[in-house]
Amino acid sequence: MWHARNLDFGQLFVWNIEAQSWDLTDTLKKVSVNLNFIRNGTVLFKGTTLAGHVGILTGMKPNAFSLSMNAKVQPDIKNIISWLNGEQPDIQFAMYFDRKLFEEANTFDEARKFIYDVPMLSGAYFILGGAKPGNQTFKNQAESAYGFF
Repeated sequence: MWHARNLDFGQLFVWNIEAQSWDLTDTLKKVSVNLNFIRNGTVLFKGTTLAGHVGILTGMKPNAFSLSMNAKVQPDIKNIISWLNGEQPDIQFAMYFDRKLFEEANTFDEARKFIYDVPMLSGAYFILGGAKPGNQTFKNQAESAYGFF
């Protein structure tokens, strides 16, 4: 399975007529990086993210699984208010969730369960691929609801 970033972050930002793209997209291209995350001298996982950002946007754990996440435009206001009030202290930020998944899950099945079980602060799209044929999952999480397809 191939994952790709389209960097189509354009909401509320200026359109660059000459480049035919959003100004923010052009800026993000300059700070996109591919990283190897190493633990005890071994590559734990590889990821694509933005310089200075501690989360992962797209990544892969060698011989195990790959994952990409895309944010949804609308926030889940109920979860945000609940988190701010201290009612859901374990809820995860989508932007840091991927990194935690790559650090803790070791197989496709563990990663799929992790995505299913961990509560998220806001909506996101997750595409999970495994090392074996037939190992793929798409998760659309929005407004406290989710589904696997």
